[in-house]
Amino acid sequence: MQAGNAFYTSAQDIPQCLPVLSMASIMLMPGGFVPLTLSEPRFIQMIDDAMRGDRLIGLVLVKSGSNAAKVTNYDPLSFDAELLHKYQAANDNNATWNIGCIGRITHYSEVGDGQIMISLHGICRFRLEAELQTGKPYRQYAITPFIGDLGESDDNAPIDREMFLSVFQDYLAANHMQADWDIIAEVSNSALVNALSVIVPFAPAEKQALLEAPDIKTRSETMIAIAQRSMLRDGKYGQRMVQ
Repeated sequence: MQAGNAFYTSAQDIPQCLPVLSMASIMLMPGGFVPLTLSEPRFIQMIDDAMRGDRLIGLVLVKSGSNAAKVTNYDPLSFDAELLHKYQAANDNNATWNIGCIGRITHYSEVGDGQIMISLHGICRFRLEAELQTGKPYRQYAITPFIGDLGESDDNAPIDREMFLSVFQDYLAANHMQADWDIIAEVSNSALVNALSVIVPFAPAEKQALLEAPDIKTRSETMIAIAQRSMLRDGKYGQRMVQ
């Protein structure tokens, strides 16, 4: 796995402990990208400490996402610093899921108003083990990485791409979200599924199920089922929204 200028190929490349940032609704996938804007001093210190070290942090979802931010007008297949969204880190007192994703900080910018903007490139999933007492204002954990994520991904793993695209054209339109379908038509199955899984406004438990899916085929099938159920519940299935 390459992230920025660094390569991660074995357990020796992954630290045994990490600072961990808990998010209300934003998750990271191996090989994916997530832009974040942070303002709390403790989280800025976390990022500054990581930048002085290996540039790695862990991202996990909290189990209660009532204050989850909704992403709109975001291209899931490209990164533009001018389109960074302001995502709020969750309260550290909230319970989190114990599987997250390690990210390398590949973009760092000081906004000038006390905030920083970063971009994370996903490396591999990890499991939280013991929380460490370090004296830092942010949380750090001993972790167990999913080393299998570091291998070469099967970009064209078999999925029902026609069904997947049909369902998510309806789903994104029903949720007033936009995507560049010309670009999407050119990307691999893996990039397609992982990029959309990050931006869709699913509930935290649903997003966690996507992160923990064992392969791209299972992840795509789970996404289809969640999206269909959501549209049926809201009476929007098959209704393309006119912008």
